[in-house]
Amino acid sequence: MYDNGYITEQEMTVAKDKPLQVNPRPFGAQLFAAESFAEEVRRELAALYGKDKLESGGLSVRTTLDPKLQIYARRELARGLITFDRKRGYRGPIRQASIGGDWGLEIAKDKVPADVAPWRLGVVLEVSETDAKVGLQPKTLAGGEVDKTREVATIPFDLLKWARKYVDGTKLGKEIKAPSDVLAPGDVVYVAPQSATQWHLMQMPDIEGALVAMDPHTGRVLALVGGFSYGSSQFNRAVQAMRQPGSSFKPIVYAAALDNGYSPSSVVLDAPVEFKMPNGKIWRPENYQKNSMGHRRCGAASSNRAT
Repeated sequence: MYDNGYITEQEMTVAKDKPLQVNPRPFGAQLFAAESFAEEVRRELAALYGKDKLESGGLSVRTTLDPKLQIYARRELARGLITFDRKRGYRGPIRQASIGGDWGLEIAKDKVPADVAPWRLGVVLEVSETDAKVGLQPKTLAGGEVDKTREVATIPFDLLKWARKYVDGTKLGKEIKAPSDVLAPGDVVYVAPQSATQWHLMQMPDIEGALVAMDPHTGRVLALVGGFSYGSSQFNRAVQAMRQPGSSFKPIVYAAALDNGYSPSSVVLDAPVEFKMPNGKIWRPENYQKNSMGHRRCGAASSNRAT
């Protein structure tokens, strides 16, 4: 620019003395929530063409992903897992942190999956009868330096009273009467914004799931989510998890019943039954709960007994 007369020699010298700021190109999927889909595509391409061809062959790949449906799928799966998980209670803080000094530096070292945003990690600073004050994890600047800005969020009682103590998955602790029943100073927890001034108490779901949306006419996969957070687990439950055989076998049992004159409204007797096997042993098929429900409609009966 100096050689072509656009800047002066002094401006050139000042510009040269400034540190060079590099903005590295982000790796991985470039669409929010599509990491599991993109990784599965990468795995298939590697199997078809090999690692060298995939990484240096200049391939141009088109997929069936619908970006809008993918975002919807990611959001709805996360919402369903969070709702299910909350009904089973609060399992407590991630850890305890010291708030006597600079609490920002204390929690800046904790790792947070990037794809759970806008969730933030925070440390409880103060608990009152109406709310809890949480210091939010500061951002890490270029070069690894921690931002000196300190943000404090407020969790009102209404947004944390869901957090009854987890007991055993089927039972919850006593009803929450005050924020102190849930939180204490030093607790490191996840929070998510409800508004500019109010935040939710959150926790990473203990249960996982997956979602696949396909076009039934073409078989094209329009959206695929392999779990709650790809950042915390790259295991793709949509394609890598082994399926339980019980529900997969139900269509075979129901189809055989329909072929033999049963209808969805037919009544069957769900009672204990025994079969004498060729080796002389007695086989007593049971369902998961090891119980019998009496007379049931065919459409509502479980085939777990048959499997």
